[in-house]
Amino acid sequence: KAIRQDMVIQHIRNANSVLIYESNGRLAMQEHDFGEFYKIQSYLMGLYADTRARENEAEFMAYRLFYWMMQNNTVDMVKDIRNMPMDLKSHPYVSHALNLHRALELSDYVSFFRLFATTPNQGKCIVCILRDRMRSRALRVILRSYKPSIPFDFLRDQLAFKVKAEEGDEEGDEEKTV
Repeated sequence: KAIRQDMVIQHIRNANSVLIYESNGRLAMQEHDFGEFYKIQSYLMGLYADTRARENEAEFMAYRLFYWMMQNNTVDMVKDIRNMPMDLKSHPYVSHALNLHRALELSDYVSFFRLFATTPNQGKCIVCILRDRMRSRALRVILRSYKPSIPFDFLRDQLAFKVKAEEGDEEGDEEKTV
């Protein structure tokens, strides 16, 4: 954080500053410090506009979209999508984020959990919060739909919970998605 502050004070806006902000952004996500992440990614969007160092722009745009979803901020999300160049919209990371948003908005929990499982890079640091929200929504839908009883295994599978591998399995103690 101190390095970032020094760069701002000294007006350093180059490829190295992009790398520093990206590293700090990833660390903030890992630590679930989303307030700090928001500051970092906001500044980072300006750095991408001012420099040629755009190798990870799609990755951080996807994180930005996930952040807007987490905050239920569709207004800023729509602004970002409208202002986004087509090549960025079609990038697999951004496309994945947009598909996840669609599943979230439609409360399509089956698609959402499939997309969650394939979330690229460190997006799961943010999307795990959305996953918990979607599990609550899905549980309400399932409970209403399958009254009076629901098999536990079915519920576990639908809500994308993990199951410990059997002791005799080759995977040992690894978890596998059911």
